[in-house]
Amino acid sequence: MKTAKAAALLAVILLFSFTVLFGGCSANNAAAETEASQQPPEAMSTPDVTVESDTSEDKGAGKSNAGSMSVDEQRYASVLDLYYQALYAHLAGTADWDRDKYVVERGLAECIVNPYWAWENSDGLLSRIGYSFRDLNGDGTNELLLGWIGGDFCPMEDGYALAVYTIKNRQPLLAFQGQERDRFLIGDDGYVYRSGSSGAAYSEYEKYRFHPEWQYCLEPVELFYSQIDEDNHFWWEHVVGAEQIMGLQRLERHEEYVVDSDFAMETGKIWTSSGVNLRPSNFLVYAAKRG
Repeated sequence: MKTAKAAALLAVILLFSFTVLFGGCSANNAAAETEASQQPPEAMSTPDVTVESDTSEDKGAGKSNAGSMSVDEQRYASVLDLYYQALYAHLAGTADWDRDKYVVERGLAECIVNPYWAWENSDGLLSRIGYSFRDLNGDGTNELLLGWIGGDFCPMEDGYALAVYTIKNRQPLLAFQGQERDRFLIGDDGYVYRSGSSGAAYSEYEKYRFHPEWQYCLEPVELFYSQIDEDNHFWWEHVVGAEQIMGLQRLERHEEYVVDSDFAMETGKIWTSSGVNLRPSNFLVYAAKRG
């Protein structure tokens, strides 16, 4: 019976972890980061930008009339400025750095402003935190994607985005964010993929369409998830369709959804290997553009 209770608790933890989400440096980079850290972020001013749909072929590279900032960088400048301020404060170790101030009060993604690899040494924050732009639902307006640059774990070059912002009512809005054990990937097929785990026996792979009218802007398409019962029987279930996924009672076994474990894990591996290179810029580049 204890095993059953533990299984139920872990499954709830995994589900809750998603529900609360919205969502090596070269010598040259190190030198540039030192220089950038001497410039107070308060000197930045947010341009007055009217949000409009992009019509250029290369939306992310389109230049505006305001210096070297692209249309998208101006569109999301209020958000990018906040992240720069948080990263600057964290890197410099100033009195302004306060996790709760930026994560709780201002709603920034913790895995961006306070990644686990910077807990003991924040060197490289401005060069290893990246951003890029991509139209995730084909409406003509790019979303802002934030994540980690380089490294072996969840880099943007492999398609991982740990926080995504969109435009709603002409204002930037945090659509969703991830964390170290609950990761989002932008697939080369246009879908958003999520992989999560709360232990060896509890894993999930989920496929979404980016859709602003859905909660977190994510419409469920397909789900694989594993379970274990009080007798330590382990299995995977496969559910297709938004209605079926949203109405699923995950603490129960559904024989109609049970699938071969190898099939589930192989599909999950394919999904998490399908990421598109997001070609990120880092916040040193952003600081230089903002001046």
